[in-house]
Amino acid sequence: MYSRKNQIIKKELVKVPLIMYFVSFALYLFLENIVELKEYALLVKPIIIPAIAFLYLTGRKSKRTILNLTMLVFIFIADNCTLLEDRSFYLYATMLYMGVIYIILYYAILDFKYVNKKSPFARYLGFGILLFVFSLLFYWVFCYDHADKSSQVFIVLNYIVVFVITLLLSMVNYILNKRNNRDLYLMLTLFTMFFTGLFSSINHYYMSHLWLVIIACIVEIPVYYFLLKYLIARDQKKLRA
Repeated sequence: MYSRKNQIIKKELVKVPLIMYFVSFALYLFLENIVELKEYALLVKPIIIPAIAFLYLTGRKSKRTILNLTMLVFIFIADNCTLLEDRSFYLYATMLYMGVIYIILYYAILDFKYVNKKSPFARYLGFGILLFVFSLLFYWVFCYDHADKSSQVFIVLNYIVVFVITLLLSMVNYILNKRNNRDLYLMLTLFTMFFTGLFSSINHYYMSHLWLVIIACIVEIPVYYFLLKYLIARDQKKLRA
C-alpha cells in the first residue's frame, strides 16, 4: 500500500512541474509577444527553467552532471537577461545561448557513430572546444569596440554557425544511430529553436503579421521539454554503457 502511495506521489511530482512549465511558457509568450504586457511577462518567465531543472534533478534516470546543470543555469540567466530593457544584455544572452549550443555540439560529436569514446580525441574534445570558445571571446574582447554594431554581428554570426553545424550533426546522428530517442529529442530541440527564429525573423524583417507571431510561440513552447527529454535519454544511454 505504501509503495502504491509512493508511486502516486512520484507521478504527481512529475506532473505538477511539467504542467507549470507548459502553462508558464505559454502564458509568458502570450504576454510578451501577443498582448505585449512585458511587465507581467517578467513575473512568469523565471518559472520556466526552474520547472525543467526540477524535473531533471528529481528524475531517477538523470545523472545530474555538472555540464548539464551548467547548461540549465546558462539558459536561465540568458532567458531572464532578455527581459531587461538594456540592449547590451541581449548580446550577453546570445553569448550564453552560444555556450549552451557549444555544450550540445560537444555531446553531438561524442554521440557520432564513428567517434571512439575511449580515444584521445574524445578525452580531449571538451578541452579543445573550451579553448576555442575562450579564444573566440578573447578575440572579441580585444579586437572589437563593444559599442560598435560589428561587435554584435560577430557574436551573432558565430552563434548561427555553431547552431547550424550542431543541427546538421544532430540529423546525421539520428540517421546513423538507428533513429533512437536521444537523437530524435536533440533534433526536435534544435528544430523548434530554428523554426521559432525563422518565423520571428520573417515577422520582424519582412512581413509583420499576428499569425506569424502565434506560430512562432506555438513552436517554441516545447523546446525545453525536448531538451529535458534529450538530457535524460542521453543519461540513460551512458548508464547502460
